[in-house]
Amino acid sequence: MNASSRTLGILPRWLALLLPSVALALAGCGQIAAVKGQIDAIDQRASITGRVIFPPEDRDSIVIATFTPEGPKRFQRNSWLRPDDNGTFRFWVPPGAYYVVAFVDADNDQELRPGERFAYAGEGGPSVIDLGPGSQVQMPDLVIGDSQLPDRLPQIDYRQESFRRHLGEVVTLDDRAFARGYYQLGLWKPLDFATQAKPGIFLLKPFAPGRIPVLLIHGMSGGPLDWVTLAPELEKARLQPMVAYYPSGLNLSMVVDYMAASIEELRLQFGFDRMHIVAHSMGGLVARELARSLVGQAQRLTVLSLTTINTPMEGIASAATGVARSWLVIPSWRDVAKDSEFIRRLEEWPWPSQIPYYLVFSYRRSSDSDGVVPLESSIPLWVQEEATSMRGFQGNHVDVLHNPHAIEYIVGNLTGG
Repeated sequence: MNASSRTLGILPRWLALLLPSVALALAGCGQIAAVKGQIDAIDQRASITGRVIFPPEDRDSIVIATFTPEGPKRFQRNSWLRPDDNGTFRFWVPPGAYYVVAFVDADNDQELRPGERFAYAGEGGPSVIDLGPGSQVQMPDLVIGDSQLPDRLPQIDYRQESFRRHLGEVVTLDDRAFARGYYQLGLWKPLDFATQAKPGIFLLKPFAPGRIPVLLIHGMSGGPLDWVTLAPELEKARLQPMVAYYPSGLNLSMVVDYMAASIEELRLQFGFDRMHIVAHSMGGLVARELARSLVGQAQRLTVLSLTTINTPMEGIASAATGVARSWLVIPSWRDVAKDSEFIRRLEEWPWPSQIPYYLVFSYRRSSDSDGVVPLESSIPLWVQEEATSMRGFQGNHVDVLHNPHAIEYIVGNLTGG
């Protein structure tokens, strides 16, 4: 249960042999039922997708929120987000009954206020959406016109979601919530991680206007300490490192959606309109899909470059075997398996030629891998052809993050040095 994140950056090729031993370790810790319960809860999450139509001048003020009934004229806000430039949105929520309301958030507090213009699905009142385990609902378009919220609103509990509590918080990398023990919690018990650790996107120094943010995304069983060598060098280069911290056991589509919502909040909070992205291992898969989401919001934020480090671009072949054979499968494992739906979606989206893409990989002597990710997956031909530049370094899967030559290469690409 206390395996170092240095050896679990992503599913190794001996996953099929690892899973039985992992199960035995969990049994020894008495955690099998708890882990299985959290996996089931994640797998049962339902999705609500839709589109909101709004006047162009309201673009940065649109908020869509889901509400659950808590009693007579009493509701809880379950989640909220902002749409992309096309007005599309997606929520991940537990099974249950929900109302969805889009509104013009005039005072930028993400809460419904009398007089704010709004829209909902339904006639004579919002229609409830009943979601069963794992269901997917496509809503009709929500059209924001001149209708305004009444002077009296129902009682609403504005619960704050865990991934939003620490957005933009200034921290140091020795924060106790970044201890490596939490990284394993994020893999095996993502829901506990959300309450016991500090998921979010963090600043290492107060935001400095004019400095370009660099979003750092860790991989499976990883966390902020993976960037202890790179982050100071980015600061020296007058860049603004922002460290993502997320439970790596979640399915990657959820991670991408939460991260995109977080970046949009930070953009509005700090006023930046450009960003670099640097990602390690499985984080590179998250980063590629995140970039696609941000490119869809090009009017709001420009992705200046992407750097992926030892990322299994074509997935891990043994992961597919392990997923097929094991009775205990963490959601993110399915996404990193070779030929998974997530991997296929990434392969089908051509990287935009106007965005520089830097490909970093490492290798061990007399080996066809970095000890975790095979070279055939980290540098397949189609990825090499998309890359603006690529560089290989001798070393294992995680050591490259502390290799001075690799650090120099990465920082140089971001600064034009």
